[in-house]
Amino acid sequence: MIDGINIKDIGLHDLRKRLGALPQNPITFTGTVRSNIDPFQEFEDREIWKVLEEVGLFGTVKSMDQGLSSLMCPESGWLLSEAGTHLLSLARVLLKKQKILIWEEATSFIDPETQTFILKKLKENFSDSTVVTIAHKVHTVIDCDVIVVIEAGKVIDIGEPHILIKNEGPFFQLIDNFGAAVKDETIKMAKDAYTNRRKEERRKAGILKTNTSTAVTVHKVATALRNWTTKKRVSTGSTGSNVSKGSNSPKED
Repeated sequence: MIDGINIKDIGLHDLRKRLGALPQNPITFTGTVRSNIDPFQEFEDREIWKVLEEVGLFGTVKSMDQGLSSLMCPESGWLLSEAGTHLLSLARVLLKKQKILIWEEATSFIDPETQTFILKKLKENFSDSTVVTIAHKVHTVIDCDVIVVIEAGKVIDIGEPHILIKNEGPFFQLIDNFGAAVKDETIKMAKDAYTNRRKEERRKAGILKTNTSTAVTVHKVATALRNWTTKKRVSTGSTGSNVSKGSNSPKED
């Protein structure tokens, strides 16, 4: 179910077009740089160059003889490194920005610098999307809204990280096995993320309340102004109706 809709009622092609995927082992296809990023030719060149710049591959592709039309295969002599392949895969999902992204611990086999970079880009670009992260590293998901702990195909713990830690259930047991310093830092990260979410919720609630109060105030002012204007017209006899000057009572026939 997605937003109350059974995905069985959605065509497979339509469903897949709305899902983004950042796999653990990203794939590059034999073809051009462009076809690897935009296989169905849905976007303009300038949009592709923009995401290449965002993931740090702009200079690499620009230096190739044919740019976006350059072939990616052993025969062409141009292949990406492990980190570069992950960045190319990131460029694919950034280009489409689907509302649902499945991220399969894409940082497992890359250097820490690239790992940090990918995490940063995901947070910047998918803050309004649902990101399903499949991970084995707790720190990768410690600031997520909800964590689901699965063991032997069964859900054994689910909830906000900070709350799960406080409950000292299966999720807490994972953290409890860490060294003291790492454990303390992980717990702090979970608490900070929890606190920031509550602040954001209160901020949004405050904006809504302020807007509602403002709307009520404006309505009251407008109503008072209309009433005052009506009385003013009536008292001066400027309305053209059968109203005597200085009187609010209609004339008798």
